[in-house]
Amino acid sequence: SSVVWKLVDDALVATDVPGLLYPTELAKSVAADAARIAPQSLAARSAVAAANLAQANLIETSIAQGEDSVSEMAPVAQELKIAALASGVDAIRGALDAGVKQHLAAVAIGAIDTLADAEIIDQIQESTLLGALQSSDKRVQYAAAEAIVRASRGVNVPNLSTVVGVLAQAVTEEKVNTIHVIMPSMDAGGAVKTANAIRGTSFTEDASAISGQLTLLGNPSIDVVVINEILPDGLPEDVIGNIRKDNRMTNTKIVVVTKDEDAAAERFGDDVSFIVAPMTAESLAAAVSTALEGADNPADARAESFASKASAALLDLAGRKAEIGTAMGNLALQLNRGDSVAVPAAKAIGFSGGEGELAALMGALENGSDDLKKASALAIGGVLSRMDSCPDAVSAALMAAMDASTDSGLRTAIATAFAKAKLDAQKKLELMQKLSRIAGSSSEG
Repeated sequence: SSVVWKLVDDALVATDVPGLLYPTELAKSVAADAARIAPQSLAARSAVAAANLAQANLIETSIAQGEDSVSEMAPVAQELKIAALASGVDAIRGALDAGVKQHLAAVAIGAIDTLADAEIIDQIQESTLLGALQSSDKRVQYAAAEAIVRASRGVNVPNLSTVVGVLAQAVTEEKVNTIHVIMPSMDAGGAVKTANAIRGTSFTEDASAISGQLTLLGNPSIDVVVINEILPDGLPEDVIGNIRKDNRMTNTKIVVVTKDEDAAAERFGDDVSFIVAPMTAESLAAAVSTALEGADNPADARAESFASKASAALLDLAGRKAEIGTAMGNLALQLNRGDSVAVPAAKAIGFSGGEGELAALMGALENGSDDLKKASALAIGGVLSRMDSCPDAVSAALMAAMDASTDSGLRTAIATAFAKAKLDAQKKLELMQKLSRIAGSSSEG
């Protein structure tokens, strides 16, 4: 609906509301009634916080996707977050717990983002952020790991090895498509779990028509819906019909799991694709890939956000001497990305990397942006400071970069790397002679 109704002075009054926010507006109204009846109830306050956070997340996500109906609602999203904060940290924790357990990504991610700044640092071990690390939804996992680093200020980070592992995965994401599978769990579970390990995909699942439809109403930012031709409590046509009527899911692709593709094509029409049962992880991944061919969606920007936040979080940990060695290999592979990912990755390697990452740093020093070249030079220096000697290939690469640059900032970064390197006496002399300058006027005549 485009309106919600309220009783004002014994009369029903309609208030305009974007269709995107209609379900959460109803939820917020019910939760607010509960909080008025029982203001001491944590469950009621958590429900109010959840509704506000879900609305804020839906608005911000839709603005990022170019949704016209909410294009001017950014200030509203901020006010909704403020209202959620007024519910209290304990209520926001409760909202996060409910969001994870009920697979409500908009609620969970909204609560995570709020707790990253609002969580009480001395109580971080009690936070539901830790439970969100175990979510089956990668988006929730990634957000939780980054938020834990922010909330703890990078010091005494709880579940450090798990946090680093999740961030190491997040930093590699180049795009993440979200897929929701609706089919009896006895048919789906293994295939979905296996497919969820494939880079660039995030799968969630429901076992029935009703629960699947509720998930889609609460989280319409789904790229593909995979639905079984037989469901225990409803017809897949009804679910598909509701998807087609919902303008929030205009670009959502539909894949039907069927035993008879010809019969299913006649039943469901031409605008769906099919997986022949029994579904496997391989057939699921292939069908999703085919459905998404040529699709216009914001997956790339979403993935870049995951990766850049993870890269910055790993840098924060490395700068505080936390153990992030298991992430080094993945960080080194990101140095050919945009600066928002590559620059903090290079800096983190400088704090914690070893000889194995030098080749990637040298490649960035040669081919990266100006900022990445400087970060890479300093990172090389950091790695060399922990080594017993400077490999010939590294000193040659540093000198070639020095010769090719007139940027004093980059040249200083390279000189800093040389200063930290353990060069033998002859190489040190050659370097000093090569860089020798007369402190006089540079002008001719």
